[in-house]
Amino acid sequence: MTYITKKKVNKLEPYMVGMNASCIIGGHTINHAKIQRQRSSYYICQNKETGRDCDDKMGYKHSWTVAYGSKQDIHNNDVEDLFVWTSEWDADENQEIS
Repeated sequence: MTYITKKKVNKLEPYMVGMNASCIIGGHTINHAKIQRQRSSYYICQNKETGRDCDDKMGYKHSWTVAYGSKQDIHNNDVEDLFVWTSEWDADENQEIS
């Protein structure tokens, strides 16, 4: 069984790169996004809001910078309600995997 966990983010960290995300950018709800990092800047890659581009948008059309990813940077770049989505697979030890 797979469990999906939604976690509110106040600061971006390197381990979050590649994670699925959702947020509000400039008042627009973004339901499908991923976190990216290029050099020392973090980006929210998504298909709705055009912002500063990163080189690898992880399959999305646009990216939106959140600078160094601090709480203040997230706020200053007009991002609200930033969440990352994690999933865990809970395998029963007796379950056969093929």
